[in-house]
Amino acid sequence: MANKINNKDLSYFGASILVSSYASLLTPSPLKAFVENADRSQPGTQVLVTNPQIDERDVTITFLIKGEDQADFLSKYNSFITELYKGSILLYIDDLSTTYHLLYSNVTQYDNYVLTACKLAVKFREPNPANRT
Repeated sequence: MANKINNKDLSYFGASILVSSYASLLTPSPLKAFVENADRSQPGTQVLVTNPQIDERDVTITFLIKGEDQADFLSKYNSFITELYKGSILLYIDDLSTTYHLLYSNVTQYDNYVLTACKLAVKFREPNPANRT
């Protein structure tokens, strides 16, 4: 099996995920803030720590997109960007046997290599890290 974005093999876009992105995917999600009460009649702050819940998080994944020549690269690059612009992204990572439900946010870095390849750092929001399949 292969890595996929919205059920399409990344190879369709000439894309691959850089291994350094796995650190972002595997970093544990934060917890939502605990319920607190800073009642003036009580010393300190009361904190309710029952039933902690996972909070949303941002994930940055770096993709490498390559084409055989300039025309092939631009075609694959534009197809990849069109897929991101759908907004809702299902990212399946074969090595982790996990599908992440993400929302496209923006591209934080773009490096071009002679118009036949580029590196894109793409920022996603994972609204519910408990929703992975």
